[in-house]
Amino acid sequence: MERLINPEPLDPSSALAELVNAFHKQLLTRVLSVANAEDYIQAHPGAVIPMPASPAAVFQDLGLWEDYSTPNRDMRLLMALDVLLGFPEKAARSPQSFIWPKDTTPERMKQDLAELLARLSRDASIRYMRSDGRPQSLSIEEILKRGPAFEMAYNPNDAVEVRWGAPEGSAERAAAKRRAPKAQLQRMESLRRWFRSRLRPPT
Repeated sequence: MERLINPEPLDPSSALAELVNAFHKQLLTRVLSVANAEDYIQAHPGAVIPMPASPAAVFQDLGLWEDYSTPNRDMRLLMALDVLLGFPEKAARSPQSFIWPKDTTPERMKQDLAELLARLSRDASIRYMRSDGRPQSLSIEEILKRGPAFEMAYNPNDAVEVRWGAPEGSAERAAAKRRAPKAQLQRMESLRRWFRSRLRPPT
């Protein structure tokens, strides 16, 4: 299938750079989505956006939940994260799909690509506004380390810091003053297996 999509071998460094760029664009779009939800909550103090009871409806519903939650976007983000982190290993396993320097072994290419990913992910970043009104910058490198947090980051009733996976006890998380209702958090925990498997629940 890979050869059908890309009949000519690819330069692995260029392919990885394109993946990082695409991931960055996904993140920038998510910044706007989360900010829109924050704007709504700030304009409606004390409001709680209802969460659908059906697992399938969490991913596709009508009304405020559909407008301001991000389960589908976050599922795609997690899938893209997997692709990024797995790229060095994939390139090493499929040398026929890539242009390899003659004197480079697959293991060396894997190491070089891992180092390139680390460098590219440090250089690219996004910025969001924290609950205290201060800007918070996050590099792609930091976001890649927060993968599990994005399995529970789609609820607009959570503070923006929670939605960006700020670690408990961190200075970034200290600004968070809002959490989704306990019942919603329990429902999200029950749905977490779908995010871990990168599959949406059946309709």
